[in-house]
Amino acid sequence: MVHEPKQKVDLTRYLENQTFRFEYAFDENSTNEMMDRFTAQPLVETIFERGMATCFAYGQTGSGKTHVFDLLNRKAKLRVLEDGKQQVQVVGLHEKEVKCTEDVTDLRPSLPPSG
Repeated sequence: MVHEPKQKVDLTRYLENQTFRFEYAFDENSTNEMMDRFTAQPLVETIFERGMATCFAYGQTGSGKTHVFDLLNRKAKLRVLEDGKQQVQVVGLHEKEVKCTEDVTDLRPSLPPSG
């Protein structure tokens, strides 16, 4: 549960309580393959079944979250800019059509070995 301090318009302070449920927790002995099998893979399958999915990775800085979820594509900086028409553009973004889970997993670069 997260207790978030808030303040009303009349400056009255209060706590907003938000409850989260964690399906899995992994320790330092967990492999990237194990985490992928229990987290990312089911989410991708849900998307292809017309569902919605969210993945929240929590952990100490440098603990491997970025590599596990391949968010930064080999640590390249993500550049999000606004063009002359005030449209958001992601530099280097490519669009690929996928039709199944395997198409998605084939797009991901190989994960570095665990350990």
